[in-house]
Amino acid sequence: VAEQGPGLAFVAYPEALLQMPVARMWSILFFLMLFILGLGSQFAGIEAINTAIVDRWPHLRKNYWRVTAFTCFTCFILGLPMCFSGGVYLFTLLDWNTASWAILLIGMAECVAVSWSYGINRAMKDLASMDMPLNKVLRFYWKAVWTVIVPIASIAILVFIFNDWTPPSYEGYEFPLFADLLGWAVGLSTLVLFPVGVGWAWYHGYRGKELFTPTAAWQPANKALIAPRSDSIMTMDSLHQGPYDNVGYIM
Repeated sequence: VAEQGPGLAFVAYPEALLQMPVARMWSILFFLMLFILGLGSQFAGIEAINTAIVDRWPHLRKNYWRVTAFTCFTCFILGLPMCFSGGVYLFTLLDWNTASWAILLIGMAECVAVSWSYGINRAMKDLASMDMPLNKVLRFYWKAVWTVIVPIASIAILVFIFNDWTPPSYEGYEFPLFADLLGWAVGLSTLVLFPVGVGWAWYHGYRGKELFTPTAAWQPANKALIAPRSDSIMTMDSLHQGPYDNVGYIM
């Protein structure tokens, strides 16, 4: 009996379906469900990549379908090695290291970046500018979740994961040390942009608090949302720019 992994969905369940009445119908429905589930799961990942591309090169928005085609084709090429005879071992190695602790680290890093570095109050103002105003109860709830609960819960789950950690294996096959190290490297590579970003900012002259503060270029795309300020106010408080104050750590 398969306890987890691809064998559970593609071996154990199909064999169980064969024991049911009208087995062909249930098998068709089951694999159709898997296909739709996989297709739906791809939307989030593909759109995340596409959004980063068109945000960096806005002129590509006019040919968004080509960006999508390029992303899908690239992912298809990268997935081909998993279709060969040893593909299940490569899949197991990647799944073992990226679908568990790596996702938690990414989520925790993103949450800390938004709630602590960018500023939870500033993030709430951004939500309000997108016609998503929150009442006091919801504001308190999301502040507590994003600033405290999620980071602490993520750290606790990571502790439990590494406490029960076992080296990757597949049907009794133990991966060699170099493969295990490769899996760790792939998992940690998902976080490499954070130190690279800090290093890039340091190289360009940002120091201390500036490393964790949005720049003056970070403003709403809709310029009407940037409240004008009088010269007297600018003189009294030149560190703030309307409702989108840019300097500050948390407040």
